[in-house]
Amino acid sequence: MTTHRADPVAPAEGVMTDAERSALRDHLEADIRRLRRTVAGAAAEQERRAREHEDGRGDESDISAYRSGIGQDVSLAEHAAMLLARNEHALGRLADGSYEQCENCGHQIGTQRLLALPRATLCMGCQRGCDAPTGPTRRTRRPRRTQSLRSV
Repeated sequence: MTTHRADPVAPAEGVMTDAERSALRDHLEADIRRLRRTVAGAAAEQERRAREHEDGRGDESDISAYRSGIGQDVSLAEHAAMLLARNEHALGRLADGSYEQCENCGHQIGTQRLLALPRATLCMGCQRGCDAPTGPTRRTRRPRRTQSLRSV
């Protein structure tokens, strides 16, 4: 386990209540349904654009728009798939009881952090290590996480 200066969880935070866990589960499940629709919609749009392009319809500007649209669809689908995987991982952690534990050091992740960032998997100390300019202090490198309900 990586050592870092432990950021104690505020005593007032305590352990997450069953009501808070239930609300987070409901939020994550709703987000998963939305993201699955987004991924399916992006795939359908890619297929539609590909059919139009194969039909030979359009001039050079249509072909350019087609290529640009495909790039946007792929980017949207990849982002939605990444968020979907993170949400499913968070649901799994809720189910197995490890949701409030940092995946890196094992310390408790603060309740307020989890309520604000339901996909968070690191305590603040480990997160700071990942966000530091010198890179993460964990055993394996991971890309910087930007987890927020606003990023959904």
